Amino acid sequence: MLRDRRSWRGQKSGASESSDQTSEVDDFSLDAAKLDSLGLEAIAEVGDVFYEWQLDKDSLTWADNVSAVLGVEQTSALSSGRGYASRLVTGKGVTRYEAIVTEGLRDNGSGVAFQIEYAIKNDQGEEHWVEDRGRWFGDSEGRPVRAVGVVRIITSRRQRDEELNFLVTYDELTGHVNRARLKELLGETLVDLRRNERQGAYLVAAIDNLAL
Repeated sequence: MLRDRRSWRGQKSGASESSDQTSEVDDFSLDAAKLDSLGLEAIAEVGDVFYEWQLDKDSLTWADNVSAVLGVEQTSALSSGRGYASRLVTGKGVTRYEAIVTEGLRDNGSGVAFQIEYAIKNDQGEEHWVEDRGRWFGDSEGRPVRAVGVVRIITSRRQRDEELNFLVTYDELTGHVNRARLKELLGETLVDLRRNERQGAYLVAAIDNLAL
């Protein structure tokens, strides 16, 4: 289900503002509504997509820019939590269901915040990483029944992070572990050998003037 992003704060799509406001309170309310609408529009322009998930009905409602951001033309496929989950890449990240339902937390009245990352496939079968952050709310017993949040594509950031993590551990030229990581691995291996009263060896080989 899609929802015009201007309606998330109560502003009706296409509604015109009255020019006959006579009280300061009404003027303030109109200004606040305009700021809310402008804020939501700005957030949408940078690639954020709002959603609301009713867990008891498994009904998932999206802002109207979801297709453009996630690359899914048939948005009806995203109208339920189960349908959305079918787009996720197995084993890459923590799912929304896992973060909200299987985590086993309880809502004490103010909701429970969550922030996760996972991979999703678009209509072309391309994988993209998504950041999903929001807050879920519970029933009288604190069990999750409703969640609201925002998703955004973070593939480029994820790739940069993975490259940096690689360089921390591996040598960029050879692709082998660097000296610092090698020392850590040797230390861990020695501890394991001593603990289990086993023997081991470390071999270093160098080849000079090798013609390829």
